[in-house]
Amino acid sequence: MRTFEYLRPKSVEEAIEMKARLGKSSSFLAGGTDLLIRLKDDEIRPEALIDLSFVKALKEIKEAGDAVVIGSLASYADIGASPLVGKFGWVLAQGALEVGAPQIQNAATIGGNIANASPAADGIPPLYALDATIILAGTAGERVIAVGDFFTGPGKTVMKEDELITAVSFPKLSKGEKGFFKKIGQRKALAISKASVAAVLRTANGSIEEARIALGAVAPTIIRCPKAESILDGNAVSAEIVAAAAKAVSSESSAIGDVRSTPEYRDYVVGVLFERGMLEIFPDLL
Repeated sequence: MRTFEYLRPKSVEEAIEMKARLGKSSSFLAGGTDLLIRLKDDEIRPEALIDLSFVKALKEIKEAGDAVVIGSLASYADIGASPLVGKFGWVLAQGALEVGAPQIQNAATIGGNIANASPAADGIPPLYALDATIILAGTAGERVIAVGDFFTGPGKTVMKEDELITAVSFPKLSKGEKGFFKKIGQRKALAISKASVAAVLRTANGSIEEARIALGAVAPTIIRCPKAESILDGNAVSAEIVAAAAKAVSSESSAIGDVRSTPEYRDYVVGVLFERGMLEIFPDLL
């Protein structure tokens, strides 16, 4: 039977000290929904697990001026039910409630999901659309990194060996902003995304001043859609503009095929999901 040391730090500082001392022979444990599967499948063989669940400061969801700050140990159930996230970042609340079954939502943490760096993660595209930043702490101090600069490939990030994700932060959405999260999976619920779309649009007087569109499960990392965004930016909302942007969304997808879907279907369906989301937030286009 494989064994490992089990450690329970009670502060961020203590957790960082443990990781720096143990290095690659150790792994942080947050919700465990990804880590425990990797342990079971023998993908990783740590000599020590550093359980973060006793670091209470990492579970907070709070306001910080014009931003919302979510501790890395906040579960997706907490995020989906948070009045703050529902009011100022509802796109993330929508994504949080699409993460697996309720049992997974109650256990899985946003920090663990980010660190896992899956391009199919439902909680990550909304962070791109919200222009979020990720806050890291390590022996060298704190770093704040834009979410778009954090992921380098499937399962890969810019995190250093001794660093810990402490929080994610995003600017509060205002009344003039609209947004949505859409996904499609093998089933209607409880399935990993074949493809997903998150969007936030700042509007005024019937025009789109700025659009941020992110796609999941169609590239090695979550990606933004600059061509589609430029089609929308500065233009009045119309069926023609939305259709043109949806076509651009499909063209910017660079999906691969796997057991869940073909690349052609993924490239096509992200455009459909985008158009459906736009029709929901702009019902006059129907």
